[in-house]
Amino acid sequence: MWEARALGTAGGALESYKFWNHLGEGLGGLSLKVNLSEEDLRPTFVPFEEGGDGEEEGGGGGGGVRPLGCEHYRRNVKMQCVTCERWYTCRLCHDAVEDHQLPRKETVHMLCMVCGCAQKVGDGCVKCGTAAARYYCGVCKLWNDDPDKSIYHCNDCGICRVGQGLGKDFFHCNKCMACIAVSISEKHKCIERSTDRDCPICGDNMFDSVKRVIFMDCGHTIHHSCFKELLKTSYRCPLCNKSVVNMEIQFRNYDAAIQNQPMPAEYRDARAVVSCNDCSAKSQTAYHWLGLRCSICQSYNT
Repeated sequence: MWEARALGTAGGALESYKFWNHLGEGLGGLSLKVNLSEEDLRPTFVPFEEGGDGEEEGGGGGGGVRPLGCEHYRRNVKMQCVTCERWYTCRLCHDAVEDHQLPRKETVHMLCMVCGCAQKVGDGCVKCGTAAARYYCGVCKLWNDDPDKSIYHCNDCGICRVGQGLGKDFFHCNKCMACIAVSISEKHKCIERSTDRDCPICGDNMFDSVKRVIFMDCGHTIHHSCFKELLKTSYRCPLCNKSVVNMEIQFRNYDAAIQNQPMPAEYRDARAVVSCNDCSAKSQTAYHWLGLRCSICQSYNT
């Protein structure tokens, strides 16, 4: 038996001890003989959506009932950290308050929030029969009960990803070591282990990030939210300086502006050698203070 955290009163601890021992006998040892605090047994719920109606709290969700879970996941179980042996609804809830990370794949015990039965991890409760979640991965120890979020496990990545699955809306690129949307397969540019690195904006690792990761036109990866922030001040990739959005209209506007603002006579024949960030070529071009155009691809990203 694990070292249990004490309940609020001695009587409460004794009753909990009797309850779990009796339950363990009735379920053939599938449940766990462990004392649980009132906090452990207290179910957690998905937060109300901003502006939403105040629904009733209850298990399973649906029918106007606030679903079990947390701000990160919708699920009917808690998981126990093998390091500190404390119970949390998910690893992110754990990591936010503890001084160590929860090793999710090493998780061996779960707690049903519907009936309060502690047991080995699985896809359903051995006591009340409630499904732990619509989706359960025995490798990643991941439960997700959100009907609007499809999840699949990629054996090559070694983790679960959001999507319909490989061969449906994603394929796995062995060079990039990442799952990539089928919709961009034709224009995808391979960069070795492109997601196994830190985001160039926020610095967080992207391989197993809970935030959406996208591929820029140059092939480098970035968090989607960070990409939107980047575009407020730049159109270039922060790693290779290539244009990451279509700049054709803006570049042709540069052409018109340069035509309307000729250089002084003494500088009209001035030339400059430029290196283009978009096509990687070097060329000579007419000098103008508004911008230097690549003679090969007509880009001003030089």
